[in-house]
Amino acid sequence: MSGYFTNTVMKSSGKLQLIYLLSALAALQLIIAFCTNTLMFTHEEAMWHYIGRNWFRHGLIPYAGGVDNKSPLIFSFFGVSDWLFGVNYWFPRILGILVQSTGIFFLYQIVVIRSGKQAGLMAAVIYGLSLTWHATGGKYVSFTETYSITCVLVCIYFILKQNGKSNDFVAGLFSGFGLWFRIASVFSIPLVYIYLIRHRKQGIFYFTLGLVLAVSFIAIIFSLAGVAVSEYWFYGFTDNFGTGSPTDHTLSWKMQAFSGAFFFSELVLFYPFVMIYCFISKRIDFVTAWLICEFAGIMLIGIYASNHFKVLLPSMSFMAAYSLKYLGEKNQWSSRKTLAGLCILFLPKTFEPLWGIRKFFSEPVCETVAMCSDPSLRTEYAKKILGLWIKENTKPADKVFISGMGAQVQVYSERVSPSIYFNATKTEYAEYRVMKDLNTNKPAMILLPAFHGNMSSKVQSFLDNLTEKYDYKGCRYGYQVFINKI
Repeated sequence: MSGYFTNTVMKSSGKLQLIYLLSALAALQLIIAFCTNTLMFTHEEAMWHYIGRNWFRHGLIPYAGGVDNKSPLIFSFFGVSDWLFGVNYWFPRILGILVQSTGIFFLYQIVVIRSGKQAGLMAAVIYGLSLTWHATGGKYVSFTETYSITCVLVCIYFILKQNGKSNDFVAGLFSGFGLWFRIASVFSIPLVYIYLIRHRKQGIFYFTLGLVLAVSFIAIIFSLAGVAVSEYWFYGFTDNFGTGSPTDHTLSWKMQAFSGAFFFSELVLFYPFVMIYCFISKRIDFVTAWLICEFAGIMLIGIYASNHFKVLLPSMSFMAAYSLKYLGEKNQWSSRKTLAGLCILFLPKTFEPLWGIRKFFSEPVCETVAMCSDPSLRTEYAKKILGLWIKENTKPADKVFISGMGAQVQVYSERVSPSIYFNATKTEYAEYRVMKDLNTNKPAMILLPAFHGNMSSKVQSFLDNLTEKYDYKGCRYGYQVFINKI
């Protein structure tokens, strides 16, 4: 009886320890997400909120009411956010933190299956802290990587459980969901098939069934909502390669971005543990193959955005935890001291949240209206002020075109752009579509950046000619304002 009681207490203590750990990591994510960001939408959040709002508020489905290279799933999340709470950035971030915390829990479970609870706790600490780094886009908790990585972690957990057909099927479902959040999560699928081929071939059918059903189900839902899957494929994938696309960079740019990301960032903390793990395993096992697959995805995309590096963290956290457990057992290290050392080593080294908290409790600086002499004077807050000014000086039905990278202005204005390309895009089709949309649907107001607006010379020339027929109303917060005479 006493043995049963002791085991029960130990199990309860372990669960509480995990709950406290997940809560602490969630609190840290909350601080990073809200205090290292400006107290407004990021540029990407503004794009997704704008498209989601057009969908849920105006009935303009994605790719007809606005274009970005993301899935309708993320647009729907921001659309629901607008439907429930209006113009806000906090709901998607809190939702992202909950999903990311779920991912930490499933990584813990994966490591427990492979290496025990002690390694599981260490992996949870390492992964949870590294998610908050600047080098891994710590403040971008509402981005698609948050959802796709968590889906991949759930998939791998059910694959490793090895409890039969149902788990393989569920793993396939989550793999399909991950694909819909982010096409790049496809790089984890070969890993699963290799594992199933080597360990239980009968699981291939059930995994594939779940994968196909998940992809097909969501495709049918979006088709019924009016979203054409072919348009998602074009705007979300094929139009992102080639001249003027997000991946259109020179080799020298890519080499510099690669070295900056991999050799001059917090990621270097993982490298000793990765080498130790490879030395211990002496082969390419499941975890090493996982890291290789995700690394290949980053290299093929070649943008090296900080949030893309989140895909490397689960496998490297596994390697680090396994290596530390191995070294700890060999050298009889204290588990508490090891965890404390991990917290110190992997804690994000930034004072930016302190400035964010100070900003939260102080009045935002409101710049003078005519800020067209020095672009360095402009702040992110000015974009919000400009958007609110547009809202006050236009009618709800008025179309407003904001040239360049003006998504934040657009979302706060609560006005619809006359073009689906409401944000600067330089592909050949984007240039054609912007000019076509503006010719057929003249906006009530056009705003052109007083300085570099990140538009192609062709579109910029077109806009200069178009605004000659408009009344110039001066400069506001770095934008030249033109009003339709009609």
